[in-house]
Amino acid sequence: MPLLSRTGPILVNAPPPEKYAVHKLLVYGERPQSMRIKAGKDLIQAAALIEYLAENDAQALQVFWDCTVLDRTKQAHWVLAPQHQQLG
Repeated sequence: MPLLSRTGPILVNAPPPEKYAVHKLLVYGERPQSMRIKAGKDLIQAAALIEYLAENDAQALQVFWDCTVLDRTKQAHWVLAPQHQQLG
């Protein structure tokens, strides 16, 4: 994604908004108690992106969620279930 600066255009890599929103949710959940203020900011950013996407590109958010988050949850269950009978 090209951006303009005082010295001219520069190239930056930025994740798709739906991916970044889910990333912020995961980071929020992983922050230690000592970083609750920063975690709160992560949650606010995730909520803002998800709200925007829900109104403007709900399909992209849904596809990313289904293909990435739900798929990984199913994989984790498949791996863990034999080891933990209560999951099966």
